[in-house]
Amino acid sequence: MPPAKSVSGGRVQRVPARLASGATSINADKGIHMKRLIALVLAATFALPSLVLLSGCNTVEGAGKDVQAGGSKIKEEAQEHKSY
Repeated sequence: MPPAKSVSGGRVQRVPARLASGATSINADKGIHMKRLIALVLAATFALPSLVLLSGCNTVEGAGKDVQAGGSKIKEEAQEHKSY
């Protein structure tokens, strides 16, 4: 669709197609995009750290189980080599 033309004080001006098609202003489009960007940034701000913390719980739990298994092996060896 070619840009519409408007007459302003005897001069013909080209009007962008998005304004001619019914959009109220370019600033309204920018406002919608800015709101979406802010919502995305806020979602990422809260979602990413919580995912990192949750995955860290699994790592710490696994490390605790490894240390516990190591302690059990040391205890078994100490029982085998007890001299009294």
